Amino acid sequence: MRSHRAVALFVVLCTPACAFGEVDLTDKHCPCADGYVCDPTTNLCVEMAAPDAAAMDSGVSSDTGTASDGGRSDGRWSLDTSTSDSTVPTDTGSPADAGPADTGSPADTGVPPDTSTPPTDTTCDGPLGAYDWCDGFEMTGFGRYDDSFSGSGSSDRVTSPTYRGVGAYHAHTTRSDGYSLHSVRALAPSSGDSISFRMYVNVPSGFSISGFDFFAFSTVYDGGDLISFGVAAGGRSNVYSEPIDMDFAGPTSTPFPRDAWVCVQGRVDIGTAGGIWMAWDGVTVTDEMGIGTQPGAGASHRYIAFGLPWTDTDQEPVTIYIDELVADDTMSIPCD
Repeated sequence: MRSHRAVALFVVLCTPACAFGEVDLTDKHCPCADGYVCDPTTNLCVEMAAPDAAAMDSGVSSDTGTASDGGRSDGRWSLDTSTSDSTVPTDTGSPADAGPADTGSPADTGVPPDTSTPPTDTTCDGPLGAYDWCDGFEMTGFGRYDDSFSGSGSSDRVTSPTYRGVGAYHAHTTRSDGYSLHSVRALAPSSGDSISFRMYVNVPSGFSISGFDFFAFSTVYDGGDLISFGVAAGGRSNVYSEPIDMDFAGPTSTPFPRDAWVCVQGRVDIGTAGGIWMAWDGVTVTDEMGIGTQPGAGASHRYIAFGLPWTDTDQEPVTIYIDELVADDTMSIPCD
């Protein structure tokens, strides 16, 4: 088959000058006539092989293209190898193309970077965590506390209103002389120490004030020689020292603000001639020195209690909210 196609091709390609007859140039020295090629190893002419007609008629291109034909998108090569002629080496492009495929930037993980503002610290794992006790009431439940007490009242965690974050403490009573509180052993003070607290308190309007406490330092979980902070008739400040059984009321000109979050700070200087101090939003409302705050022998104000530890016998039902409670037995605690 191959020899017949070679003859046919020679007849087609012959010029009029060779019409006189067929000349066999096989094994003739180079250079060679049409239809022959020079074998460089022998310097002799050999008959040229005719192309495979099947390959010529297959309609498949032998051009595999260059590396730029495939292109690259998102680090993936898109070379089409289905039309490659096996008789022609695949063009792999320039040497620079021989490296590994581009897999994209190492920083590109498919997840957009988080550009949002970090949440405000409400769980005391920031600077407030340096104090002996801190609770932003972000966690459900009161498992951290030693005990709770209620009499004609209750307390729970709410999600509104809050001073900051998503939780706050809520306490209320249903009649006069009611109470509801949580307590925990949080401090280890000694005589001569100053114990402090800071919290945000919201007292809604809608009821009159004859007297209630919202915080206390105590020697035992259920009271003992306590020193409590709250309000007296008309909403003026009041601090009570049980070691000497005395109330210290503030001026009537500075009633407790209603329907707003108020930063309440309190401090006790422990001693037989100690002192008490309270401020609302940075304004001092109680400041007494030289008074007895020392508990009985062997006792110390280790416990804190908050909510509604006490309400007056003439007090209407009370509702209050507390948030961002902090206490310490050495350091004073500022407002935000």
